[in-house]
Amino acid sequence: MSDPMNPAENQQRLAAVAEARTWLRTQYHHMGRIKGVGCDCYTLLLEVFSKIGLFTAQAEESFYPRDWFLHASNDHYKFRILRHAGEMVENFCSSTEMTTAGNIVLVRVAGKRGSLDMHGGIISAWPRVVHAYPPCVMEADARYHPAFAAGRLEFFSPWAKKEQPTNV
Repeated sequence: MSDPMNPAENQQRLAAVAEARTWLRTQYHHMGRIKGVGCDCYTLLLEVFSKIGLFTAQAEESFYPRDWFLHASNDHYKFRILRHAGEMVENFCSSTEMTTAGNIVLVRVAGKRGSLDMHGGIISAWPRVVHAYPPCVMEADARYHPAFAAGRLEFFSPWAKKEQPTNV
């Protein structure tokens, strides 16, 4: 994993990947948040990290359209995650070069109004990523899946402050 001297972190990373995999084959459903029924890439991240205790998932109170990223002018995807979990701000706002299991990969695409986060998933074993993409939650190779080929990849970690960049 990342730090052999931190078994608690390694256990959380393993738990994040294991929980993400329990969502496999859950139907892709915009704004869904029920394992085995439906979720989208944003709600998958919320539910997985909530389940392993890294933050408390809040109820989604505002609607976001299926094509919200086409109408945003900032890093809307990342900010929506952070709005729901204030304690995640320091962790998830810190980018990392690490493709360590349990970290998040976001796809950034260039748009008319700047760069936007469009899709994300949880790294299981790089380049394998668990993500929600039609028709369902799947584990795919980010090098070849069209959702990840759409833009530049960036990595984020709840454990970023403990990680040091390495060659990947």
